[in-house]
Amino acid sequence: MGTEIKIEKIQPISKFQKHFLEILKLVNQTGDPVVVTHRGEPVGVFLSTDSFKEYALLKEEANLLKSIEKSEREIESGKFLTHEQLKAKLDHIFANYPEP
Repeated sequence: MGTEIKIEKIQPISKFQKHFLEILKLVNQTGDPVVVTHRGEPVGVFLSTDSFKEYALLKEEANLLKSIEKSEREIESGKFLTHEQLKAKLDHIFANYPEP
């Protein structure tokens, strides 16, 4: 394309649709996301696959940390089973199932 367009980090959906390939190339080169708007309101974020993978990993790590913190609070409040208690409970549950 002969005319160079200015790509900003916030794009109206009409410009995003019209210049998709240029925006895709820029996002992949810089790694910077582009916020897509419709009638002035954000409706989506366009990311490179590397940025998305990094985001997904960070989200997974955050969820794991929340789970660990919840487990620590439950242990502190006495909401847990010892190994022996869990084994006894599972033995009782599976005692009623026929062997394969």
